[in-house]
Amino acid sequence: FAMDGEEVLLDLAGAIDTDAEQARLQAKADDLGKKVASMQARLSNESYVQKAPPHLVEETRTQLQQAEADLEATTAAIEALG
Repeated sequence: FAMDGEEVLLDLAGAIDTDAEQARLQAKADDLGKKVASMQARLSNESYVQKAPPHLVEETRTQLQQAEADLEATTAAIEALG
C-alpha cells in the first residue's frame, strides 16, 4: 500500500490459511450466484416489472448490479489464491 508517496510491502506468506480462505470465498461466491440468479429471474418476469412499484424494480436492478460486481470480485479473489 502507499502512504504519503511511500510504498510499503507486507509479506503475508504463511499468515493466511489459503485453504480456509478459498473455502470461505467459494461459499460466498455460491451464495452470490444464487442471489444473482434469483434477481435475474425476478427481473425477467414481465409481471413483476409491470406491476411492482417502479422504485422496487429499480432497487432490484441496483442490487443485481452490486451482486454481480461482488461475485466478480469474489471470483477474482478465488483465482488469485489458486
